[in-house]
Amino acid sequence: MPPESRSELAAILDDVAAFLRTFLVDEVDEIFSPKSDRSELRGLLNAGFHRGAHAIRMVGEGARMEAKRFPVYCPKLLAGKNSASLGDPLESRCVTITLKPKTRGEQVERFRRREADEQATPLFEALRSLASYLVDELALARPDLPDELRDREQDVWEPLLAIADLAGGAWRDPLDAGEDVAAVVQQPHAPATPRTSSRSRA
Repeated sequence: MPPESRSELAAILDDVAAFLRTFLVDEVDEIFSPKSDRSELRGLLNAGFHRGAHAIRMVGEGARMEAKRFPVYCPKLLAGKNSASLGDPLESRCVTITLKPKTRGEQVERFRRREADEQATPLFEALRSLASYLVDELALARPDLPDELRDREQDVWEPLLAIADLAGGAWRDPLDAGEDVAAVVQQPHAPATPRTSSRSRA
């Protein structure tokens, strides 16, 4: 749900600082419509696309008010019908994945939240375990960055391209062949087995 007041935005900042949660913002085209004032939320999103970013807010009451730094870096998922409503600065910080509604002739499996949770939990645990093992190697990675990306876009895509290099095979080949980066990320890929690291851990 979009924050409707300063107090709710403060609660979001506290939550991000404490738990580093994934921040989901739905209906961004409505939230950032020309008639709405979401400057503080937009500022939070603009600042929080790289690790170590902070937002400064005044906290307390009366003479006891003081400036406090809130960490605003966390994974964020923005969903809506029109990405243009984000504005150029925020959109340039995003990896855009375009969805389209199914046609009348298409048959798709219905989504069931309970079943999705049951299927996603083992995958989440496996990825978290793998990430903890490979995080140091990924931190040192310097993947080749496509020239068609602008500087900020390269900053945003670099971690994903480092993961693609580590996974190998079908995850990186289309990029090396010169295909559009945004188009490649939306293509279905066959599961790839990440190469094992030469490092050992106790």
